[in-house]
Amino acid sequence: MMDTALEEREESLHVEISALAHSRNEEQKQKAKVDYWEGELAIYLAAYPDAKQLEEAKEVHGNLVENTNTIVVNVREKTLGVYKILGHKNVYDGVSVAEYTTFEIDQDLAIAWASEHHQKALKLNLTEIKKVAKAGMEVHGVILGKENRAKIASDLSSYLVSDE
Repeated sequence: MMDTALEEREESLHVEISALAHSRNEEQKQKAKVDYWEGELAIYLAAYPDAKQLEEAKEVHGNLVENTNTIVVNVREKTLGVYKILGHKNVYDGVSVAEYTTFEIDQDLAIAWASEHHQKALKLNLTEIKKVAKAGMEVHGVILGKENRAKIASDLSSYLVSDE
């Protein structure tokens, strides 16, 4: 029997994913409208600087982008919340959790270590230091960690309800 709090979290996440799918869809439609009007009005813009349809479409598109970004943050937070309860990395279709390695680097200690172990280390190459540390070698000044992050597929069309 599922916990009521979990069911509520999952339902809330599902609603957010659906909202994200719709927001992305509207954003793409509005971007197409902006592109259309920019193409249609390009030759007239110099003569008619008050071409309002283009500016209105750009404003609506900007608002949709902002709304979509807010929903993405909500989906990521709720995905991690459901993951913490269930422990399943694939939370919903198109939404999952991946574990990433994080690095805290004290650059002074790391450059000292690099100079000691690699005589030609004239500057700190963070990419190489991360590779060495991730491979399991102890690097002074580098602390490895793990961080779970929510991943959202770019195609969430399965959450869209047809307008027809």
